[in-house]
Order: sequence, then structure tokens, then C-alpha cells
Amino acid sequence: TKTTLIDPRLPPGGIEMVTPAAIAPAQYYKIGDYITFAWNYTSLSVTTSAIDILASCSLNQELYNIALNQSVQPTGAVTWDTGEYQSTATVPLLTETYTLVIYDASQDITTVPQAGYLAVQDQFQFGMYSPQPYTPLNGELARIQNLRRRNC
Repeated sequence: TKTTLIDPRLPPGGIEMVTPAAIAPAQYYKIGDYITFAWNYTSLSVTTSAIDILASCSLNQELYNIALNQSVQPTGAVTWDTGEYQSTATVPLLTETYTLVIYDASQDITTVPQAGYLAVQDQFQFGMYSPQPYTPLNGELARIQNLRRRNC
């Protein structure tokens, strides 16, 4: 076994979001769409071989698997098909705020950060929503029905 000595004064490894950009305003995604996340790794002295990527919803205390045991590339990326996930999930996605969680697949999500190793990343938040069908106001509904009658 090979041991890597890491200066304990170094920070734990992290990520910096690329898509969406770190300076982008709040992000909201429609449930049923594809969502792409991309990031660069920072302060890694030891590169993990695989990561797990989850979405956490605090309202229902659920963790939604986006990608498990994904190989590590210099720029990490994942595309989440929320429509496919919604149709197969035991607990459906909610209209709510979520946190993107990325961590070393060989570790536990509660692992204490160590210098040079990827720490659990859970700073990026995004919103998800289910669009509602259009419901016209009562007066508007009558006007639309009259227009339809005239055009028939």
C-alpha cells in the first residue's frame, strides 16, 4: 500500500461550480427537464477515483441519487434527467429548494474533511418546480368561451 503524506495545514479539497456559474443568480429548474451541473476541483492533493452526486431536499429530508460511483475527470459534469427520475422514484421531486451534494464515493456523506482530500460539497442550492396549468380568471374564462363560440 502506498501512503501519501499531506501537510495537515492544507485545506480540504472542494469544487467550484462552472455550470451554472458561481456568479449566476438563483437557478430554478422545471421538474421533467434535463439539468446539467459542471464543476472544477480545488485544493486536491489526492484525487479520488469516484464520486457520488445527490440532490438533497430539506423539506422531505430526502436524498435523490443523480449519479453514483461516477469517475473523476478534471472538470466534473453530470446531466440529470428529472423526468425519468420522477417516473421511477419512490419519493417524487417536490417544488422546493435543493442542495447539490458531491462527495468521495469511497467515503460516507458524514466523513470529517481532511487536508487535501475531497470534502463533502453541499454549498450549491437550486430550486425545482412543477408548472401548473393555466387557470383563467372567471371573467377571462367567459370571454374565451365567447370567442370560441364565435369562431365555430
